[in-house]
Amino acid sequence: MTAAVDDVADGREPAESDGEPTVREVVEKTVDTAPESIAYLENVGTLDAPEERWHRYETVAELPARAFTGWDELYVYTETHVYHWVAGGFSQGPDRMPRDPESLPDAAD
Repeated sequence: MTAAVDDVADGREPAESDGEPTVREVVEKTVDTAPESIAYLENVGTLDAPEERWHRYETVAELPARAFTGWDELYVYTETHVYHWVAGGFSQGPDRMPRDPESLPDAAD
């Protein structure tokens, strides 16, 4: 079930972006290859009553056109890399890691 279907099922409307980049725009700006899978952790609760919802997508076009803000997290899996974003905090972009741990650089001795 996609996020759009989830929103309709529980009566919620997607949050407007108010000039903030949308979830879709964040991925389009960085990832230049077709993703194999996308996982979006939407946090819709409060600090006192957190409510997290995982959504899975196959294409960037399926991603919601809602603001990527708050405590949301996003994971994009491509053939060669995994990208990870956290909306809040001081992050200036995604963490990008090879999918194959053998591709990681060796630690300096």
